[in-house]
Amino acid sequence: MAVDYLSALNVGSGLNVTQIVDALVDAERVPRETQINEKIEERNVSISALGEVKNEMTTFKDNLGYLESTNTNGLVVGSNDDAVTVESNGKVAVQPFAHSFEVTQLAKKHTLAFTGFADTTSSTGVTSLTIDFGSWDSSTPPVFTPRTGNTQSTLTIPSGTDSLADISNVINNADIGINATVIRVGPGDFALTLVGQEGEQNQIRITADSSGVREDDLSYDPNTNSADASHQIVAGTDAEMYLDGVLVTRDTNNIDDLVSGVSFTLNKLSTNVATVSATYDKDTAKETLRLFVEEMNFMLEKLNEVTFRGTAGGDDAGPLAGDPLMRSYLNTLKSMTVKPIPGFQADDVFLSNFGVMTERDGTLSINDTRFEEFFEANPDAFAALMDSRAITDSNLVQAELTGTLWEPGTYLYNNTSNELANASGTPPSYEAMNFEGGKYKITTGGARGLALTLLGNGEDATVYIGKSLLQTLTEFADGVLAANGDIDTKIATYNDDIDDYNDKLDELTQRMENERARYVEQFTAMERSVNSFKETGDMLDNFVETWKAGLKG
Repeated sequence: MAVDYLSALNVGSGLNVTQIVDALVDAERVPRETQINEKIEERNVSISALGEVKNEMTTFKDNLGYLESTNTNGLVVGSNDDAVTVESNGKVAVQPFAHSFEVTQLAKKHTLAFTGFADTTSSTGVTSLTIDFGSWDSSTPPVFTPRTGNTQSTLTIPSGTDSLADISNVINNADIGINATVIRVGPGDFALTLVGQEGEQNQIRITADSSGVREDDLSYDPNTNSADASHQIVAGTDAEMYLDGVLVTRDTNNIDDLVSGVSFTLNKLSTNVATVSATYDKDTAKETLRLFVEEMNFMLEKLNEVTFRGTAGGDDAGPLAGDPLMRSYLNTLKSMTVKPIPGFQADDVFLSNFGVMTERDGTLSINDTRFEEFFEANPDAFAALMDSRAITDSNLVQAELTGTLWEPGTYLYNNTSNELANASGTPPSYEAMNFEGGKYKITTGGARGLALTLLGNGEDATVYIGKSLLQTLTEFADGVLAANGDIDTKIATYNDDIDDYNDKLDELTQRMENERARYVEQFTAMERSVNSFKETGDMLDNFVETWKAGLKG
């Protein structure tokens, strides 16, 4: 407070003008300043709470990602021998099984090597390559049998581009299932290697022509020229294995059509008979569900806390009480726990099927008895909580999904017409599927992004496309955390509000300074008047005293 020198010197009215002016200014300034500061504090608290919600949502999403990465949906598939790797292929529902398994022969790729070339750029004289695929028997000389559906390929070698490197490029660009490579064997010694596909029926016969004459250096047909046998490095063979003592052969070491819903990868020959199995582990599933419920409660409690409206007459409301955005987040999360989850089985799956109940305070709990009863009766349904997928009810039709435009549901595949329909239609409306890259694909409707692979001739099948609750929650979290999303927009708006309030404080300060100056000016004028009155009074007092003294004389 400034010193009132006029009052201190007993000049003027004697009032403490500075104190009076301060009181008048404060009476006008303090209520307005307090109101603005309260609004600034309110906005800062809201911004902090919004940031906290965003941080907690990030943790929530990260933990959901951990649950997804561990793929602990209760299904345990495996082998007790590293000769074979067994895992769910996610394309057909898996039923529990246990089989003995023994690998006696691996599938190998037919490999040829044409050696003795001095460099990679000199002309070979080859004008064309005629290539067939099939099997070579063990007779002498070996006999070639073209594989079923074999299409002979004739590759033309343009004049002037017939070097070893050029021929390698022509073969690779033809995309006929052969990988050609030029390798340096030693100084001045180069070779062209051809590697086909796995399997006995995928072996190669190749005839190189030079102006209509067989070119022995790049041909492999030991039936007509026994010297060609030297070009073979590895014979193409099928994989052979015993499943429960039954001999099984395949033309690949990666097998999807042996046991429904399971992929086998043959790694090496067996030294012992292995056991391969698939079981649904109740305890693993329950632990996964417990972690899932913990994460849900974590997020539900946080949103409940910040949106709490407070008790009657109390001062315990949350920092975002009444915020419509936070309430919408809370209501969305709650609704996800009770909505049906379609596309996993003929009937929709509910979280409550697995004993997840909503308590009075809005949090979730697990009824162990109900969980165990439902899981034991229907373990595959647990995928609805943890594992988005597309599967079929046929081991001869395998499903997979790409993209994000598909809609969960049940679809019908017609093997005769290669058409697909949504099963909910009355009657179902079928759409044609396109054959591309060995798969039947659909690019329209609710199943867009679905691809079906037929094993053998395939058959009619029901296709289940399901989005797990875990993925639905992750997508929800992604929306909340999106850059420049609703939370970021609200925080930006609140920061703008704070800037506006600070501007108002500056305006108030300036206005109060002007008010102070006006009050000081008014009181200064008053003090001058009072001082003038005092001087007049003093003059009159002196006049009277002088007059009195004159009378006495």
